[in-house]
Amino acid sequence: MNRPDIADVLREGFRSGSSGRSAELSLLRQLATPGGPVAAYVHGPAGIGKTALLAALAANLDDDGIRNVRIQAGANEPNPAAIVMALGKAKWQRPSPSSRQC
Repeated sequence: MNRPDIADVLREGFRSGSSGRSAELSLLRQLATPGGPVAAYVHGPAGIGKTALLAALAANLDDDGIRNVRIQAGANEPNPAAIVMALGKAKWQRPSPSSRQC
C-alpha cells in the first residue's frame, strides 16, 4: 500500500472541511462543465466557511486535472480590467496543492 504524501493529506483535509456544504460545492463544480461560467463570485459574512468551501472545490478540481485559480476580490478594484489582471497574475502565482493554506 502506498503511503500518502503531504499533498494527499492536505487535499483530504480540504475536502473534509466542506462538510455540510455539498449543495454549494456541487453548484460550484458546474464551473468545470463545458459551457459553464468561467468565474464565480463567492461572498458572505466572515467565518461562514468561504475559504474552506473554495479549498474543497480547488482540491476536487485539482484531482480532476482542471486548472483553477482564486483571487481575493476585496484586494482588487471592482472593474473588469482589474479582475482580469488579478486573474492573470494568479494564474502564474498559484501555489502547489501542498503549500496552500486554508
